[in-house]
Amino acid sequence: YSFLGAAGAGEKELPEVNLDNAVLLANLYPQVLYIIVRKDIAQKHNIRTLADLLAVKETIRFSTLPKGTSSEFIFNMLLKSAYRTDYDQLEKQGWDIGFMSYADITKKFLASELDVCAYTAGPGTYLIPALEEKQLDAVLLPVDEEMLDLMTHQFMTITYVIEAGDYQSVE
Repeated sequence: YSFLGAAGAGEKELPEVNLDNAVLLANLYPQVLYIIVRKDIAQKHNIRTLADLLAVKETIRFSTLPKGTSSEFIFNMLLKSAYRTDYDQLEKQGWDIGFMSYADITKKFLASELDVCAYTAGPGTYLIPALEEKQLDAVLLPVDEEMLDLMTHQFMTITYVIEAGDYQSVE
């Protein structure tokens, strides 16, 4: 959905999409954007929302999936369109930004080699149960309602709410 919405909106990073012959567009399952922060890092920097995280001007070890994937694309569009920042600006703030596979993100996060990761996955993503199994604490960051509305308008995304209790180790 996010690629189609962005292309339809004329996003410069995507070619224009002609929908004249489109008959049906469907989602098989929600692709939830998870922004996961190690709890000790969240407490150290008083991070409660994505806006709080983006304000940190110290070393943050961050990763998302490789450039061009839907995960990286939607996070990048969230940064640019909603929060008026980008990877270059975050690196200037001290962030160490990587782009790697789900498996590598999970491995490095569990080894405390990443402070924050962001990616899209269906509900019940592997990393959170793995955190629970290892008894590591993490925080899922919410995105401000105003920013979600902007993304819905601009890229045809929808809001997916993770309810309290959906995961044991994540507030």
